[in-house]
Order: sequence, then C-alpha cells, then structure tokens
Amino acid sequence: MVNVGQYLLSFEYAPYDVNALVKTADIDLGLRLIAVIIYQLFKALAYCHQCNIVHCDVKPSNILLST
Repeated sequence: MVNVGQYLLSFEYAPYDVNALVKTADIDLGLRLIAVIIYQLFKALAYCHQCNIVHCDVKPSNILLST
C-alpha cells in the first residue's frame, strides 16, 4: 500500500549495469561506448539538477544499460 506523499518509480527492464560489465573480464566496453555512457549520465544528472532533484547514490551499479 502506498501512503500519501510517497513516490514510486517504475523503470523498463535493464539487464545490465556498468559495475557488472566492468567486472566481466571478457567484455571490452571500448572508449567510445564509455564516452557515450558518461555523456548520457551527465545529461541525466543535469536534467535532474534543473528539476531540483539530487541523486545521492550515483555509482556504477546504479547506472543501468539496455541493449
């Protein structure tokens, strides 16, 4: 049951996170893909900042990727 004033987030299924991919030895992300991920992350954080939202737990395992 959701109480008044509570917020819930719903995300599409993302089978990968950056932390898991980095720990997998047989996958090379490559500099271009890493740059794309960082660019998208910074754009998302900038948008959140513009909306006065602060994400207090930015870490590789919270950066979700889909195919």
